[in-house]
Amino acid sequence: MSQAPSTPVQSRLEFGFMVAALTIGQGCGTLLTVAMPTIAPAVAESYGVPVYMIGYQVSLVYLGVMTGLVFGANLSTRWGACRTTQAGLALQAIGILLASTRQIVLLAPASAFLGLGYALLTPASSHLLLRFTPEHRRNLVFSIKQTGVPLGALGAALTAAGLTLLFGWQGALWTYAVLVLGVVAAMQWRRERWDDDRYPNVPLAAKPLAAVGVMWRIPALRRLSIVGGLLICGQMCMQNFTVVMLFEELKMPLVQAGLILSIAQVGGVSGRLFWGWMADRSRDCIQVMMLLAGILLCVALATATLGPGWPLSAIAVLFFLFGATASGWHGAYLSEAARLSPPGQVSMATSGSLLLNNTAAMVTPLIFAGIYTGIHSYAYTFGVLGLPALASMLLLWGARHATTGARSATP
Repeated sequence: MSQAPSTPVQSRLEFGFMVAALTIGQGCGTLLTVAMPTIAPAVAESYGVPVYMIGYQVSLVYLGVMTGLVFGANLSTRWGACRTTQAGLALQAIGILLASTRQIVLLAPASAFLGLGYALLTPASSHLLLRFTPEHRRNLVFSIKQTGVPLGALGAALTAAGLTLLFGWQGALWTYAVLVLGVVAAMQWRRERWDDDRYPNVPLAAKPLAAVGVMWRIPALRRLSIVGGLLICGQMCMQNFTVVMLFEELKMPLVQAGLILSIAQVGGVSGRLFWGWMADRSRDCIQVMMLLAGILLCVALATATLGPGWPLSAIAVLFFLFGATASGWHGAYLSEAARLSPPGQVSMATSGSLLLNNTAAMVTPLIFAGIYTGIHSYAYTFGVLGLPALASMLLLWGARHATTGARSATP
């Protein structure tokens, strides 16, 4: 799919500011999304509910994400991508402030605002980055921006408990809200320049599933989106079940298990940068993602052999690689998705692709739990993640073969 050439920014300072603002914004959005689960015991005690019920709050957030992706695909075109990013972060700040009121009736709308706001961030940033990033640097720049996701999760893991001890859990959420609103204000500096391609007459709300239609009509983008839905299975299981597996089956202390998860998140940051750099250097994003999926397949199979006899250093290396692959593909993926999108419809097509990804993200923990119920082993259930990794490799191989064949047939 051909693209219009990227629009150069006025200076390196402005380009650096844009990438930094989008990366920090993505990190802040992730931080707010995972803040309450990170301090779930304190939140649950204050609300007077069992800790496990915080899981319902996570489901409500994902419902908000899905709704935002379905109906919000037009916003970057109507308001501009910068304004849409600001609106998303502001919605999340409102959501986290509502959640801090300790009113159980406000928890559902608070979670919905968190999800709705988070849904707006990635399509809007993809719109901006495609416009202003030179083509030969897009994979790396997209990957740099996407490091905001694991960095935000890592930030929550490192600061939420301490802020809760200092200021209470509500004070921790207020601190995060102030941080996010500061990012919103800072982005206003270049808003007019970044949003000079907006079309105010575009309908505010997109037609339901219109974004999916844009994505699905392009075979290469459709195939890539399915690959994203398969790869995200590993990421969701790593984020939600690593600590449980290490604590329950390897009898690892909770703090130590949390440290291993932090190492996996560092792997996610490193992986996003590495795979983005590799995709730019090789100029073959599909081949790079095939390699990533192959390593993830090996890691999943190795995880199935985990037991109390494993040395801690080997476990740390394994989960670093797990993070680098299961959570390392997003930047290269989003850059390729943007490249394949129709001109002027990057945000719409990205929303459709992410809707498929987030559907997989929502059902994966349920499938994982169901498999565990049948085989009663977290390690073996992690091994099952080799199946979606293998399916990803086969789909990517087919995509690359089709692309190569099409090029060979071109006179």
